[in-house]
Amino acid sequence: MEEKGEKTDRLSLFMQTRKKKKKNEDEEVFDYESANIINQFNQYLEEREEYEQDKDYREEVFTKVMGPDGHGRVRMYGTGITLSQVFGQSSRVPDIDENSIREELERQYQSQIDDLKSHYESKLGDLQSKYEDLSSQIHVMKALVSKLTQLKVEVNRCIKPAPTKT
Repeated sequence: MEEKGEKTDRLSLFMQTRKKKKKNEDEEVFDYESANIINQFNQYLEEREEYEQDKDYREEVFTKVMGPDGHGRVRMYGTGITLSQVFGQSSRVPDIDENSIREELERQYQSQIDDLKSHYESKLGDLQSKYEDLSSQIHVMKALVSKLTQLKVEVNRCIKPAPTKT
């Protein structure tokens, strides 16, 4: 792969080993689970330009999607290969950039907060509109009650018999 100018990180290896070429040079993924994982890889990779996707970033994406390697196991390298053999003496996968994870979570939470705000602002606007409609209806009803009271007084005056003289 390296001789052909292709990347040899675990993410690339995963993608290459889960696809089969068809006769018309198109590629097809073997199964639904692999397709889902590859889609997740691609979503993260689309966040950066290709020239910004160094080996560490691609390893970070692989670990985000696949999870950390199990004890004594390194995915994509076969049996008997240890973390220290692949990643050096630290014997662990390069640290995932905590800041980028924090930023991603903050973006997700902020998006949820913004969605909730707009939803409740819309609801609040609806309630304010209904309140104004009801207030105007109450004002009209008070005016009608006032007129009815005045009419009742006038009708009572007209109906009242004049005092009789004895």
